[in-house]
Amino acid sequence: MDGDPGRVVSAYAEFLSGAENGGGAPDQPALAPAAASGGGRLTKVEVTADGVTDRKLAVRSGRTDLEVAIGFESDPALPPPSVGLTITGSNGWAVTSASTSNDGLALDRRSDGSGEVMLVFPHFSLLKGAYWVNVFLLCEQGIHLYDRVEHAAELQVVQDGLEQGVVSLPRRWSVKGGPVAGREPAKQPVAAR
Repeated sequence: MDGDPGRVVSAYAEFLSGAENGGGAPDQPALAPAAASGGGRLTKVEVTADGVTDRKLAVRSGRTDLEVAIGFESDPALPPPSVGLTITGSNGWAVTSASTSNDGLALDRRSDGSGEVMLVFPHFSLLKGAYWVNVFLLCEQGIHLYDRVEHAAELQVVQDGLEQGVVSLPRRWSVKGGPVAGREPAKQPVAAR
């Protein structure tokens, strides 16, 4: 976005909080035929859970590895873009987000400006409910929005047990002099460059 800094910062804060993600879901995620603002566009968004790629996926909390494959094209004269993702609840609020710029991953591109990146959430830890995956192509600093696909996939999360809330956090219980029990965080895969 270009313009008054106060307005741009406000719009960016709304983007990060998921305020723009409300409303009903479109029938198909829209992959724009041309970049929304001239810097780049998303060419592929595929969400996979337990080997199934679809727009509506069944996910087992704490067991399913959720994979998001993202293809993009950007102007080779510009710095390589960054990719961001939000997962929103059925109320439109952002539950979590991730971005290549925030996580320190520089995207590689072919000479024509195209490239692909994969994001994996091992042992997906959100608890039961309906969630949406939204994908964004941004400038290298993660500020300027080039393109987006909202509601790329709907996740129907089911869980074992009676845990309440939105997310199952890693934890450890211990009884003085007794055994230790809990859930350790999943090992994060190292990103290949």
